[in-house]
Amino acid sequence: MEEANMQKCPGCGAEMPENVKFCQMCGASLTPQKRICKKCGAEAPDNVKFCQMCGIALTPPVTQPASAPTPQPAPAPDPQPSPQPAQASAPQPVPQPAQASALSEAPVRKKKGRALKVLRIVVAVALVYFIIGNIINGNFAILLSNFKKTNSPSPSAPAQPAAPANMVLINGGTFLMGSPDNEQGRMADREGQQRSVSLSSFYMVIYQITQAEYEPVMGANPSRFKGPNLPVENVSWYDAVEYCNRLSQREGLTPAYTISGTGDNLSVSWDRNANGYRLPTEAEWEYACRAGTTTTYSTGNTITTDQANFNGAHEQNYNAEGIFRETTTPVGSFAPNPWGLYDMHGNVWEWCWDWYGPYPNTAQTDPVGPSSGTLRVFRGGSWYNPGGGRSAMRNFITPSREGSNRSFRLVRPVI
Repeated sequence: MEEANMQKCPGCGAEMPENVKFCQMCGASLTPQKRICKKCGAEAPDNVKFCQMCGIALTPPVTQPASAPTPQPAPAPDPQPSPQPAQASAPQPVPQPAQASALSEAPVRKKKGRALKVLRIVVAVALVYFIIGNIINGNFAILLSNFKKTNSPSPSAPAQPAAPANMVLINGGTFLMGSPDNEQGRMADREGQQRSVSLSSFYMVIYQITQAEYEPVMGANPSRFKGPNLPVENVSWYDAVEYCNRLSQREGLTPAYTISGTGDNLSVSWDRNANGYRLPTEAEWEYACRAGTTTTYSTGNTITTDQANFNGAHEQNYNAEGIFRETTTPVGSFAPNPWGLYDMHGNVWEWCWDWYGPYPNTAQTDPVGPSSGTLRVFRGGSWYNPGGGRSAMRNFITPSREGSNRSFRLVRPVI
């Protein structure tokens, strides 16, 4: 007869036949138990310590001896049955480290969660009271505005509008207009007493208007000295303002001038709200010519014919003797002034908006000259004249007159 396979009781360690389901010594179940995951409910064999579904520690099953049938006493020669040994209580499983850590951290997490909830409630209540209080006091709009400012990105410097083609932005500022008493070549009756003038920003064309620019707009080229890159000349003041209007219309801008009348009896008014091209005021011209300098020229207190086109051989030239070219030169032939403007001294005189008149003795802001007159101002000197065209030098003539030494340049408002 074959010997039965034996199994060991998990409770007391006694060996029992394989076909016995309960230990005859302690009553513990000999059937393999399953562990059930408390989190996801998955079942796992007794020898598996962690859930294969969610990974948490599994608690070993506790054997229940109460469900086992009462074992029969073994037969003995003594008619009195031998007393059964006291049933040993099933040993409690020792928690594994991961399980013990999870169990010990659970109360801490619960406490932290409750604390965070309480804190959120306290902050919310305080915020509500704060907003209600400021609404009552009329401060909420101010607080909201400050919040938007604080949380809005602010550029490091204000963005400057892009300058139109071939123009530079002349930033507004204040300067002394006119010449000091000791300036060489000064015309006291024209340049008067220096005074403070403040100007708004504007755009200015970097070159004098060329023949290549003038002829397509006006349909003619009146210049004595021909060349596409030479400045247009032999133009009257009326020709200059008409060119401003036509160019503005071609580019879809609002013309700055309203022109009425015929011949030499033209009347011109200036719409200062228009965004079209126009002539600079006399103050704008001098401010741009000086380009932040206070000397006789933007080049210093002297100038040479290597720096500008003027009559350097004339006996009235009070600068170093130079050459007399006897003609205009292509625009941009010499170095620009500190603000990037070319030929502000010499080459051709430049028409300005203003009627000629004596300067006032008081400070001014954005002056436009006298309201009426018979002579229009032009500035800058020319190829024909000696002296190089000082920054403060003024000249004037009737607006219908033309000349091979007079031209113009344009400005536009910053809108």
